[in-house]
Amino acid sequence: MKELENLKISKQVINIVFVGHVDAGKSTICGQILMLRNIVDTRTIEKYRESAKESGRENWYLSWCMDTNPEEREKGKTVELGTAFFELPDKKINILDAPGHKQYVFEMISGANCADVGILVVSARINEFEAGFEKGGQTREHILLMKSGTIQKLIVLVNKMDDPSVNWSKERFTEIETKIGSYIKFLFNDTIFIPVSGLTGSNINKLEDNWYTGPTFFDYLNSIKINKRCTDKLNIIIVEKLKALGSSLICGKIDSGIIRKDTFVKAVPQNFNVQIVGLYNLDDVEIDEGVPGDTVKMKVKSEEEDYNLEAILLN
Repeated sequence: MKELENLKISKQVINIVFVGHVDAGKSTICGQILMLRNIVDTRTIEKYRESAKESGRENWYLSWCMDTNPEEREKGKTVELGTAFFELPDKKINILDAPGHKQYVFEMISGANCADVGILVVSARINEFEAGFEKGGQTREHILLMKSGTIQKLIVLVNKMDDPSVNWSKERFTEIETKIGSYIKFLFNDTIFIPVSGLTGSNINKLEDNWYTGPTFFDYLNSIKINKRCTDKLNIIIVEKLKALGSSLICGKIDSGIIRKDTFVKAVPQNFNVQIVGLYNLDDVEIDEGVPGDTVKMKVKSEEEDYNLEAILLN
């Protein structure tokens, strides 16, 4: 019995990408998640809260967990693809936080091509939903881009339900659910809609005491089933090039195959050889190997100095 008790069952790794029209609240929800899962400590959160208040953006403090560069904090919008991770009882979740502005659609496409589950965030605030979905906004385009990527499941988070213009109105939620549902019914199956507040965390890890009786976001994410990935031919989609651990790293999502340290691979479309001299998870901890579904950081050795972020590493 003791042997069985000590047996560790590996958790399934799932990559999720948050997309949505600008100001829908994607980064705030991501920050709330990191706070609820104790990935970001209370002291740091309070520091962000005070700094955001001094900058005149008091309600933006949670988004600073993901929006880390000065430009993002000054403008109040995501411009780069943010990454983080957290764990649930049965899942390891890699977060990709994609920009919502049409100016940064390439970063959004990169995220959609690296994720298993798409999290579409829409604002329930009066006029904000309409601006994103009905008046030339990015919501429809983001849905289509997710369909053309690797997304297997779609979750729609109807955010800002606590806003005074909404006040947790079931009618407003149903209106949004009906409009988006009609648009996506032939694109994604079994899509779930969850009313949430990124600012307060309502229905993310604990149900709000009102009319909604469905699962919380965490409960649904923990129960989701993703198709198994191929483990033979290596295919890594590059997410970004970054500076960490004192050197340049490439961050990528393993779509298929297994990657190990000292592996020699080929970067395409440039067609040059690359050696993986270091392999790390998103917490900068060195790992022995990466498997399908993992998002990893790779320290590489190559004669080439410039890496195309669209490049895919193949063995």
